[in-house]
Amino acid sequence: MRKKIYIALLIFICIFALITQRISSTSYVDINNQEQIISLIQKKTGHNTITIQATKSKENIYAVLYKSDEDEICLFLFEIASFPFNNLYTYLGKASSTATLNTYNYHNYETNTSLIIVYGNSPKETAVSYSLEVNNILYRENITDDKILDIFIIKDSKSSSSINTLYDSFGEIIGRF
Repeated sequence: MRKKIYIALLIFICIFALITQRISSTSYVDINNQEQIISLIQKKTGHNTITIQATKSKENIYAVLYKSDEDEICLFLFEIASFPFNNLYTYLGKASSTATLNTYNYHNYETNTSLIIVYGNSPKETAVSYSLEVNNILYRENITDDKILDIFIIKDSKSSSSINTLYDSFGEIIGRF
């Protein structure tokens, strides 16, 4: 009987050690801990200096807009981890751009869900709003801040490709991004 208890205890300790090692390997972060977020971004991107410009979360996605040491505007994405880590987030993807405004497009074919993130600096001197057209549906947003970080999660989507348009204060198209 004691031997079974020791074996069960040993198995529990091994499982606990594996879980602890996985958490401590920094593949999971607490989104309320900015040091953990910066550390994982640095590890995954090789950027030494990171200045977080904006963050946003929606459903199971957490997005970080930051400026790199190369002066690029960069996007880093996390998704909520699955059990037993569902209070932590894990790496999903990244993007960078020298353009003023850009999109990150991802389509999950298993769930027919598209993730589109608009990110970058505001072209507010000319544009007051933008739109995305995805699967013949138009999504329009006003530009209110210097930094743009908007998350669109589109269910029952066939594709994540989008037509991205900028508008002036009269509603006229002034460009695409």
